[in-house]
Amino acid sequence: MSNFEDIDKIFREKCSAKTIQSNEHGFFTSFCFTVINSFKSDQEFQDWLKNYFAKCESDYEKIQFLYNDPTVSWEILGTLEHVAEVFRKKDSMFSWQKREQVLKLVKAYDEGRGQVPLDKVLILASQAVMRAPMKDDDRDIDNGLTLALALLQRAEVFYRMNNGVYALKDLQLAVKCGLPVKTNAEYYAKLSKVYALINEDKKADISINLYHKLIADDFRRDVLIREVDALKSKIKSGDIKPFQDSQKRLPPLKEHPSKSSKLERCTSTCIKLQESPDAGRYFVANGEIQVGETVLVEKALGACLYPKNFGTHCYHCFVRLIAPIGCTSCASIAFCSVECRDAALSTYHKFECKYLDLLIGSGMSILCHIALRIIMKQGTPEKALEEGENVKKIFCSHDSMRNLEDFFRRCLMSTFLLRVLQKSEFFGRRTTESAEPTPNEMKIGGLIFAYLQSLQFNAHEIYEKLTTGHLFSKSKLNYIGVGIYEVGAMFNHECYPSITRYFSGDTLILNTIRPHADNEVVAENYGPIFTKMSLKERQRSLASRYWFKCACKPCKENWPVYERMSNKSRIKCSTDGCDGFLPYPQDRNKNVKCPKCKNVVSLQVQMGFIDEAENQFYDAAEAMEAEDVSKAIYCLKSGIESFHKGALPPHKDLHIAEESFSACIGTNGNIFSIKDQ
Repeated sequence: MSNFEDIDKIFREKCSAKTIQSNEHGFFTSFCFTVINSFKSDQEFQDWLKNYFAKCESDYEKIQFLYNDPTVSWEILGTLEHVAEVFRKKDSMFSWQKREQVLKLVKAYDEGRGQVPLDKVLILASQAVMRAPMKDDDRDIDNGLTLALALLQRAEVFYRMNNGVYALKDLQLAVKCGLPVKTNAEYYAKLSKVYALINEDKKADISINLYHKLIADDFRRDVLIREVDALKSKIKSGDIKPFQDSQKRLPPLKEHPSKSSKLERCTSTCIKLQESPDAGRYFVANGEIQVGETVLVEKALGACLYPKNFGTHCYHCFVRLIAPIGCTSCASIAFCSVECRDAALSTYHKFECKYLDLLIGSGMSILCHIALRIIMKQGTPEKALEEGENVKKIFCSHDSMRNLEDFFRRCLMSTFLLRVLQKSEFFGRRTTESAEPTPNEMKIGGLIFAYLQSLQFNAHEIYEKLTTGHLFSKSKLNYIGVGIYEVGAMFNHECYPSITRYFSGDTLILNTIRPHADNEVVAENYGPIFTKMSLKERQRSLASRYWFKCACKPCKENWPVYERMSNKSRIKCSTDGCDGFLPYPQDRNKNVKCPKCKNVVSLQVQMGFIDEAENQFYDAAEAMEAEDVSKAIYCLKSGIESFHKGALPPHKDLHIAEESFSACIGTNGNIFSIKDQ
């Protein structure tokens, strides 16, 4: 604890508390109060922690002690007995009401009276879809067709938005959800127009023929043909412009499947893992690395959306929603596709579905949800325990630095999360309703407790880039969730990072933003960057959030923030093999003596590298203003590499360039364009 003697202890404890309970108004606060209040005084509680709870050595023993010690077990078990399903249910009446609203708005739109924009109408149509029960739900007021009719209605809205792709998806899904089509001529009329909208002319003609077979009316068939032909003509002439998806769709990024270990599958061969007593595990360059190299592509071990994004992003893959699909049971979350829905329901969501609102209502942090998610994804307790042993070897928990009350609260939260697993039948159908765990359940409880300690220091906040006009000047990061990455967590922190991160869905991608020499540390950044935060502020933030004292170069040398930084950087010695440097010269034509190798050297070549870098940075700025990302990346890459050949940071323009390069690379990840506000 000596490294933290000068750190604000209260601030560190508050930071730690937020990683287990983000909302103090949740009922977990009452749970803690009830248990602690079973002691006569706070001092008695502290003595109990010190004299009894602290004597339990392992995570398993600590959580077992809470269930067995008569001082607290009665209150804990009594509270856990009341854990029950709490979730937002489907509502066919609500869905019908939304459909009626959409019907009136679409009719007004067709008659030229529409005052509500179609994108707002689409929201209402999606609400009808999300709240509609499945066809086998006996509460359905439409004889099992509520969902199918809601999808059919939303397809109408998509059609009017010239979005044939999503209109077709909804029409096809409506059939799978029970919409009768064998005698439904109007269905094929709609289908023909949608196919025409997406330039599937042959399929449009087939749909017209099916329509004609069902109605046997040449006149009505000819009317439909004229409508479809007029639609085709408008598309070819450009009078109708197909719907433009405002979200950039990315090709799936894959790990290397041929490699045997997770580490090898995710990382590039240009980096290698090392370990030391002081720094733990960390990555270094396996030879020289250029700017812009991808060093990691890793799917999250576990990732959860923030609840505020349940209605805007796919619960499973984190992509922005356009035509949301609901869970088959609850109405709390949404998926981008049937595939994502089924993937979630076949693993973790089948356990959490009916307890999701209860979990959120507890006030627990998103890290608690991820701890559950990692376990639920494994499907069985046996697989969860096996995975847990691997994970615990990777992630640090700083258990020697944690105070007893923090241990206690995490342990108590573990009992609640374990109870949810019990009630959701993660362990199979139980023979008792008692909250007291079996030995096998207790092992999972110990694993949850271990996760609640280690995930605190190993999480990455997942984000997307929101643009409201210009790709760079009018954009901001929108944090949508949190993910845990086994390999990504092994990159150590520096306040001057050498790599940048972005996300494709919940997949983490790391790219270099400056060149690396052989065996040079490849460093991530955990939040505080030296250009924007002073040394004292960074040290306080890192020590409070991650419990370590940073000893990177900017911290050791106390590099200035942007406002105090100049472009007069230190110049590298031009002697081969010398790593010495000289101050920025007043006269670049004058030879100077290197203080390290003692040679008299010319600085003209090095100054030329800096000049070339500055020219490239200027060209990159113009390219970014023109939103020419490819050119900006080329110029920034060349400029950054030129600078590092001749000089050493800090250098104001260099760091602006490296951040600009990070912004350009980030356009390959999650990005969403919205209208100017």
